[in-house]
Amino acid sequence: MSINPKPKLLFHNQGAFLKSLKDMRRSGGPKQQAGDQVSQIIGDFTLNGATLAKLTNHGESRIPHCVKYDLRGSCRLVTVQNDGCIWFLFVGDHDDVDRWIDAHPGLTVAADKKKKIHQPIVSAPGTTQLPSQGLIASTDDRPLLNRIPFPELEQLLPQAKLRRDLRDVREETDDDTIQEIVECIGDYGVQSLVIDLFTHLRKGEVDAALTRIDLHFGRGVDVVAEPTNLDAALATGENSELVTDLTSLSQAERERLLSDDFEPWLLWLHPDQKRVVEADFDLPAVLKGVSGSGKTVILIHRARRLARKYPNETIGVLTLNRSLARLLQNLINKLCVDGEQTRIKVEAFYDYFKSVLQHLGSEAYLKEYLHDVVQSEPIARTLERALEMHQSLANDFSPQSGETLDDTWNEYWQIDEDEFRRTRDAVVEAIKRRGEYDVKAYLRDEFTLIRSAFPRAKRNRPGTGESYYEYKREGRAIELIEGVRRNVLRMLMRYEEYMLAGAMMDELALSQAIIPARVLLRELPESLSRRCLLIDEFQDFSTLELSLLKQIPTETENDLFLAGDTVQKVMVKDFNLGAALLDRNYVRTRTITKNYRNSRQILQAAHELVKHYGAIAAKHEQSIEVLDPELAVRETAPPIAIKATEPVDVAWKMAHEWVAAGARESWSVCIVSANPLTLPPSRILELRPEGIQAECLSGDYFLHRDRMVVGTLSEVKGFEFSLIIIVECDRMLLPDRSIPEEEQWRDALRLYVAMTRGRDQVALIYKNEPSAFLDKMKEQLVWREDAFNYTGPRMFAGAATPSHHTLKPTPVVVPKVVLPSAPWPEGLSPNAKLCLLRYFEQRIYVPKKEHEPSPAHMRQCYGRWLTPKNVDGIAVSRLFGEGSFRRDVAEEIHRELGRHGFKLVWDR
Repeated sequence: MSINPKPKLLFHNQGAFLKSLKDMRRSGGPKQQAGDQVSQIIGDFTLNGATLAKLTNHGESRIPHCVKYDLRGSCRLVTVQNDGCIWFLFVGDHDDVDRWIDAHPGLTVAADKKKKIHQPIVSAPGTTQLPSQGLIASTDDRPLLNRIPFPELEQLLPQAKLRRDLRDVREETDDDTIQEIVECIGDYGVQSLVIDLFTHLRKGEVDAALTRIDLHFGRGVDVVAEPTNLDAALATGENSELVTDLTSLSQAERERLLSDDFEPWLLWLHPDQKRVVEADFDLPAVLKGVSGSGKTVILIHRARRLARKYPNETIGVLTLNRSLARLLQNLINKLCVDGEQTRIKVEAFYDYFKSVLQHLGSEAYLKEYLHDVVQSEPIARTLERALEMHQSLANDFSPQSGETLDDTWNEYWQIDEDEFRRTRDAVVEAIKRRGEYDVKAYLRDEFTLIRSAFPRAKRNRPGTGESYYEYKREGRAIELIEGVRRNVLRMLMRYEEYMLAGAMMDELALSQAIIPARVLLRELPESLSRRCLLIDEFQDFSTLELSLLKQIPTETENDLFLAGDTVQKVMVKDFNLGAALLDRNYVRTRTITKNYRNSRQILQAAHELVKHYGAIAAKHEQSIEVLDPELAVRETAPPIAIKATEPVDVAWKMAHEWVAAGARESWSVCIVSANPLTLPPSRILELRPEGIQAECLSGDYFLHRDRMVVGTLSEVKGFEFSLIIIVECDRMLLPDRSIPEEEQWRDALRLYVAMTRGRDQVALIYKNEPSAFLDKMKEQLVWREDAFNYTGPRMFAGAATPSHHTLKPTPVVVPKVVLPSAPWPEGLSPNAKLCLLRYFEQRIYVPKKEHEPSPAHMRQCYGRWLTPKNVDGIAVSRLFGEGSFRRDVAEEIHRELGRHGFKLVWDR
């Protein structure tokens, strides 16, 4: 077949081509050579199509307009083409290609009634047999035809019994039974329509099935048979995530697209997304978007565009946590092909402000603080010592002792001094009057709220109208009278003293320390200066943090870009865009309400949570704005609520079956704990069946293609998965009952965020009674039970019994058999202590009912356990588990044990 001198070369992003090509390249031998040949054809493809034209080609009667090209090693490339448009469909060896075509007879490319392009099968009239390999097991229990809107069935088939028989067909219905029913249809065209619908629906291809219906009724158009309609469909912008036009990409972009670890969705921009990317703003810009609207994709594309627009300057990208910053860095590295990534600096907020404070120093802050305290108070001496090292205080662990901020908090809470104890007890009593809550955690959040709302110098000035005493405390349910607030401020000052004594600052302390020197933020050195600053998940930042970040950009045009969704604000922080001069009076606002990630069914269920609990949240926090999403067109199975005898076993079974079906890779599956106190991610990993590769979620997750991931509700924000499985969805575990009921909306919004991470399927698993959150979505969920109990070998031999909790959170203590006689003497490095802490948490910490579980209690028990005698004889493989093996750390612990006559067991 001759090729048009200027062909259009395309493939469908939901089709088999890209996956089959990457599978070939990973196979080695002749298949790899053939895959490399196709990659070379695409990478070097010019508008004259000469390379492709040189290959021997054949027709194929089973697919109209099909042309197969011979490749090296008896492999073939399958295309359909007409009038200068070439669609790549599949690549494989001779047998692979033959099986694939047998499973897709009559395949074409068509636009539905909304001009969205899919790949439906259009069988020959009178076809009554299903093609081979037509079933991929799904989690949808509904009969096949009930999974799509098909009101036309009554019009096509007036016989009520025949319609009932067709609507009773399920995934498990055998092929012969389906054929017998379809043969009862008198119209040959309707026969082929119904058989094609069953073919697609058995494989979960809902969009292709709906497009097939549109073709039958003349609402859709075959863009292969009628290629003149293709340009009109592409021009709508509806196909930016469905179709890749290879001829529109540069050679470097094509080569990147075909790399093994590149995700094609990075290239896809819908018209409304593209407008935001390409806009120039004369004021700070705020992008608000519903979950799944592509805010992160917009942000990284915009960062690349600005790096091109300002080639000699640095573009900054900030987000709150390091894991998400790492993800953004990886995505930008994949997106950029011309070196722009070297001019884009992606950092977590803490790391960037730490560098800024190390440059500016804390002298102004410390002197101001020292001026405001009584010189006889202990904090005065701490401040004086801190002044001597004011450029070395920005640490999230103590350089002297290796203690973390959590260690410092736990030690602080246990201060045994009369005055502090009286103050603390008064605050505890005031809060306990409202109920049996976790006062320690509640106070830590209160400290966060205070420091996120006020500069240190203003918070303790009653009567000014701008202090903590008059503060409305939005989002907090327990009222605190003036005397209690005074005690809270006293406790906060002592906590700040404790951090400074250890040369530590958390993220809020960094902001407090920079405030007195904020006028210098526009005079930062080149290494810290940013021409433009883009902030992802801006709702996670506080009023003070945003007001400081606003000072960073060096120019006015395209200076500050904020992307986020206020309904995802779940942290106890003051958040007031108006106070930061970033409300609608001072910014350009853009809003995207279209969800491009999730299916209609997933979004409908998750939005039930947001409608109810988002409204409650908005009453408590005026900054929360609930956007009404435009539902996606894409259809999948509804989210599933599963009552399981062994929830973790069922989760791993679902994850394994999802990947085994062949449509998704392991990295795109995530198991989430809704209550990490009762079921930490480390425990989920231990309980996995032997042979399943998995790790804790990080920003590198999509680089490890063969590993599933586990995490918590809070950790998955900003990520995306094909399947997300959420365990611990029991009534007594979710929401957290240690916080006031009026504040439990935060857990509901965390669940909403986690659910909308799932692109294709969401499962919610509980053991006894479902959470009230699941009840709110009751009509949008499919409910089932699963008694599966895995009895095979697990990754951790001691994890043979997965039922490790009851309905109530299970407290934990150290067994008496490991109580120490003497603590470990000084000498261990922070890395060694962290290694032993993780081992203790995962291997030693055991249930006991008479104590409440908490990180504080765990660390207290760890301090009692940490003795040379208790560490003696631990195998190195167990010490590090599934984590990265650090020989230097193992050798240090072994060496320190040797000083006391003990040792590790070296088995790796």
